[in-house]
Amino acid sequence: MNLDWQHDGNGQGLSWTGFYQTEMCFDQQAMIEQLRRAIPDRPIESCRIANVWCVPGKRLDIVYIVQPAVDVFSTITIRFCLRGKAAAELHRVKHTGVATAGILSLPDWDAVGWIFPSDPDLPALTDMVAKCHLESAGQPMHASSKAPNFLKFLSYLPGRRCALLAKRDGDLIVGKIGEGAAAQNDLLARLWDLPGRAFAMPEPVSNDPALNARWERFVAGERLETVLKKNADERVIPSVAGAIAALHATPINGLPERGAQKVFDRLERKVMPRIEMALPGLASRASDLTRSLNDQREILMSQPRHTIHGDLHTANLLFRNEQPVFIDLDDLAIGHAAYDLALLGSRLLLADLIGGAKLVNVEALVASLPSCYEQQGGIQIPEPVFAWYMATMLIGRQIKTCIRHAAPNLPALAERLVEIAEGIIRKGRYDGMPG
Repeated sequence: MNLDWQHDGNGQGLSWTGFYQTEMCFDQQAMIEQLRRAIPDRPIESCRIANVWCVPGKRLDIVYIVQPAVDVFSTITIRFCLRGKAAAELHRVKHTGVATAGILSLPDWDAVGWIFPSDPDLPALTDMVAKCHLESAGQPMHASSKAPNFLKFLSYLPGRRCALLAKRDGDLIVGKIGEGAAAQNDLLARLWDLPGRAFAMPEPVSNDPALNARWERFVAGERLETVLKKNADERVIPSVAGAIAALHATPINGLPERGAQKVFDRLERKVMPRIEMALPGLASRASDLTRSLNDQREILMSQPRHTIHGDLHTANLLFRNEQPVFIDLDDLAIGHAAYDLALLGSRLLLADLIGGAKLVNVEALVASLPSCYEQQGGIQIPEPVFAWYMATMLIGRQIKTCIRHAAPNLPALAERLVEIAEGIIRKGRYDGMPG
């Protein structure tokens, strides 16, 4: 999970999701009782929420960690359906080819589920888990397919993608499966081998086109906000900015475009409809912000384009031996430098809000990103350009993230993010000061 949403026991106030089950499915004891009915031969003693994926009125998937584990694995995904729709979803799931032994039915709650690594919309996941185990154990492929205790998922979006941790020849490796994963291996291998590469990244290991999967070496490290909580000294942000500048200065052929037009289109077409459904009280203000951002896009026209990370939130920037390391380089693209800086900065603000303002001087640290970036070898980023991307990311990425993960305190979080974005637009810059 990228952020600690503190979901357990906080199902109230989520009626905006459009699902009637929210008060029960976020309640640990109620969920345990449902799972005991669905898996009567397994004495489920505890469960906690690992992640939530929500599209208001359309999708509510919750990934639970249960103890004791079921069939070796401790992860169960429950898909909550709109009232009366569970039977059709159960029929669909059972006809996707996934092993029916891993499929669960929770009719009392209009829900279906599956025991990891079963996933009706990501069928190769079961094979990948088996392969991770068998390769790590040095066994032939016809051996048992059950995974050992050391294997776990690092991230998991049901039906879309998954990252697994395993061992091979005594080394920890990360296996990633999902659309385009195998193709990414060649690109990352080229990046790894570039002479003079001035930033750290995981070493690509291999790919598997049949599974649409790839493997890379595991990087142990601390997330940026963890480092800032312990050590918000003057060296952290400059080192981050220097690593970003080094990545941006690295030419890579064949990357997709991620320009301002694409960023804005995503905000307008995908994010605004979700805000209108989940946050009707803020929809008008968000719409006004969107119009202002559209009116100001000409300030971006002369900006140079670079290789950008494309998904530079705080979970994708680890510190190892006091040095930043980029992970999850699956969204490399061509775009403006301010894209990465604003995405990282806006996520730091959100992490601070969720964590109860525990990061010291986070606003000033975020405001210092462009100047540190320039000093560490990057280009100069005009204040209005950074402001445009900051406001866009606050609305288009951070509020969307709050909706997608069904943040228990969504209205308050979203209103604060909107207030910050409004202040940025009003001043034409982000200086870390309120107003």
